Amino acid sequence: MRLLRRLQVIVIVPLVLVIYAALRIPIVIQFFTEKPWAGHFTYLVLAAFTILSYYINFYQPLKENDTMKKKVWKLLNNNAKSHLGAIIKKYDCTLSLMIPKTAYLYRIEPCEGDRKKAKLSKKGKVFKIIWEYPDNKRIDKQLKISVNQGICGAVLKTNNPRAVDLTQPNINLNCFTIKQEKILRDYKIIACVPIYRVKDGADQQVTEVIGILNLHSKDPNSVNLLKTNKMADNFLLEPLFKISTYYQDLA
Repeated sequence: MRLLRRLQVIVIVPLVLVIYAALRIPIVIQFFTEKPWAGHFTYLVLAAFTILSYYINFYQPLKENDTMKKKVWKLLNNNAKSHLGAIIKKYDCTLSLMIPKTAYLYRIEPCEGDRKKAKLSKKGKVFKIIWEYPDNKRIDKQLKISVNQGICGAVLKTNNPRAVDLTQPNINLNCFTIKQEKILRDYKIIACVPIYRVKDGADQQVTEVIGILNLHSKDPNSVNLLKTNKMADNFLLEPLFKISTYYQDLA
């Protein structure tokens, strides 16, 4: 790839400029007038240079980016298996990495006083799943959540990790529509940690939350992860933090 870019800078760009300049010289114009094939040949050369430049500047970088992302997900899978593989296998858990994305004209949050309907929101942030583990355990695609809803939204806003038993009677699902609630009722536990990114500010480094990492399970026995362990939160949240930090380093 470096060789192609050097070829573009050293050969292709200068040659195109020379051709463009030559086409303004009277004797060259006369030559092209007398030899029609020369004009067609020049157009073919310029078209070939254009296609090559597109390949070098757009197609190849996109391809390299896709390849890099696949490597990131593979490394993240290995990391998840290393830290939580036994728990995921025993309690049929799923890991998901979600980031907030700006959305326009969407219906996700419930109407005030009527949870059967979703209100129309002009603009807001909606969670988008960018990674799941294991691959054969997918979250219901019908489930769409905004950053104003549920444990995930609370963790994103407060930056505080949480591990929650969803079978408890005091769990409030009023922030969800009836359709969302029916899907969420299947889940028994959820553990969430924020994913941070450090960027340089004007005077100092600034930490911002760019997403959340979840562990959730539909297995009724998974509640034992929270009930039988006095350090239940740390028991789940510590490995989740390690995985989230690993993603932060790779991203």
